[in-house]
Amino acid sequence: MGARQTRYQRRSERRSFRKIEVCHSTSKMPHISWEDPILSTSSTHMLCTHHNDQISIDFTHYATEGVIQPLGLSQMLLDLGIHDVETLDALWVAYMFSAKDFTITAVEFRKCLERFGATSLEKFKKMIPKNQLEDKDIARKLFVYAFECNTGYRQTRIEKIDAIYLLELFFGKENPQVIRFIQFLNLESTKKLTKDDWNNLYDFIQTVDYELLNYDDSGNSSWPLVFDTYVEYTKQHTLSN
Repeated sequence: MGARQTRYQRRSERRSFRKIEVCHSTSKMPHISWEDPILSTSSTHMLCTHHNDQISIDFTHYATEGVIQPLGLSQMLLDLGIHDVETLDALWVAYMFSAKDFTITAVEFRKCLERFGATSLEKFKKMIPKNQLEDKDIARKLFVYAFECNTGYRQTRIEKIDAIYLLELFFGKENPQVIRFIQFLNLESTKKLTKDDWNNLYDFIQTVDYELLNYDDSGNSSWPLVFDTYVEYTKQHTLSN
């Protein structure tokens, strides 16, 4: 965990000083528009002090200047019983609180707890699922969200080491399709994945069989080009063996 946590901390600190970007959009979970304005420190302070309940107290406990910053979020995760920031538990919590570059506003903090019917963070802790991937719809949205949380400012492609880590985190290290795709990803000729590539990768692994017999490689296919290249690589690799 050490080396990866260090990278996470560096990335968190770097990104917390730039303009915050929204990291998710979903129908079942709190809906955040990509155009939502970022609240100022004064406005979040007013929203925080407008209420005088345990939710407000909990938010204030972790907030700095009206916003829960990366260090506050790390402490909050610890108090929720999550000791590794690069687990699905941590990703799920960040997603539910609409974390933007590892920061949480007073509005999103309250919206999350109220949506779960929790009157405090302690009660929310009991609602964290043991299996975040059981619901396939939520799992896919977490997968998409993970791209935003693992790319830096103006970075349009995810680093291969991060892509591989996330693939194994979501699908395990024994998934044959994932193993073979990682081999393809590790090729020097394979470019780092774009957001569009990543958004389609979850569906590809879930729906395309290992033999690739149901993969549509026609000109009418909606799959990004990287998957055509992967299929071609697989066919050539199979023939050579």
